[in-house]
Amino acid sequence: MPEALDQSSFARFFVGLARRAASFGVVPATMGGVRVPAQFARSIKVIAGLVTLALIVGACAELEQPEGFSASSSTSSVPRSEAQTDSQLVIRPGETDSSEQVAASAAVPTAAEDYIADLIISGEDRILQADSEGLTELIESPLSEFTVIKAVDDLGGGLVVQDANSSVIYLQSQREPEVLVDEQVALLDVGFWDGAPRAFVQLGETQIDWIQLVSERDGQARQRQNHINLAEGEKVVDFAASRDLQAVIVQDEQCGEIRFYNANGDQLDLLNTEAPECTFPGRPAFGAIDISPDGGAVVYTLVTYRDDGTEEATEVVAFELLTNASILGLKIGEDRDQVTSLTFDGERIAYKKISQASQTDEAADDSEASESGETVTILDIAPGSREIPVAPLGDGIQTVSFARIPLDIAT
Repeated sequence: MPEALDQSSFARFFVGLARRAASFGVVPATMGGVRVPAQFARSIKVIAGLVTLALIVGACAELEQPEGFSASSSTSSVPRSEAQTDSQLVIRPGETDSSEQVAASAAVPTAAEDYIADLIISGEDRILQADSEGLTELIESPLSEFTVIKAVDDLGGGLVVQDANSSVIYLQSQREPEVLVDEQVALLDVGFWDGAPRAFVQLGETQIDWIQLVSERDGQARQRQNHINLAEGEKVVDFAASRDLQAVIVQDEQCGEIRFYNANGDQLDLLNTEAPECTFPGRPAFGAIDISPDGGAVVYTLVTYRDDGTEEATEVVAFELLTNASILGLKIGEDRDQVTSLTFDGERIAYKKISQASQTDEAADDSEASESGETVTILDIAPGSREIPVAPLGDGIQTVSFARIPLDIAT
């Protein structure tokens, strides 16, 4: 037998053995001039048949995956410890050779298996970090000059932050804050492929660009590229990125939809769920969304409305993307509650909710009679789990986001 065989040659080799073994009877036979007992010949036939069947089953299993998609284990709680490239998650059109994927695998950011993702809570002049030891103020000095409305980890220990004036700032350890964008954009999320993290920003209502988070200080020119363009009349409600997979909640003339895209900006057909009944056209049925760090599962909110246009109820649901299996379905919002930010680490969901008590009949004309409150809650998706409120935070909280890689932004 040759020293090295590819898969097809390996199959042909054993099929050949099977054919020769089929001709063996109860009398001794020969192979290559050597006499072979009938019992041994029959063993070769059985082994060859089993190997051939295994090869066929393996080929069929590859064909059963959705086109353009190849996912790892769907419900991993943290980024996988084994290196895996984003291109292994969403296969790009025309790619058939995995050699580039294997070669780039070492560049994918990973965290230790026992890492429990810290929660980043951003708002106004502060960024808080919630971990097993409680709440700590993560950073203050570079933020004193602007109001924080969103902070997302850069998959390398740093943070990408947006202020109320639409500037996007890059914070890294032992470096001065760097302005990524100084124009009217909205920071959406950070993904990773081709060896570099990429920050997604929204321009206007329909355009989404990415900015490569490798600066000139690292010896490379920073790249920026248009990635997704929605149709006229559509709007981005929420956006999430994990590796080279992106999910967009789109508002349209009906009740909106969720769309998935790959690294090339090609739309993918992944989530096979029925669209909710559209009772109030123009009001988005999907509210907030996030993808697990391994790209295998998605979580989003479903919103129903009252006749006056305010929220009637909000439900959080989670699905495995490869199998469409339901992971979670739970009501988290009551009358007029608004879930404005959502994050998912694969096993836990965290969300920011604005609650506003309904006015009583006696106080219906008093605009100050209603009381509102902002809360941040962590929810384990395991069956029977409870919602755990984060310690009182005060007003001004804008967004929440799990840090997929441990943060290190000391200045």
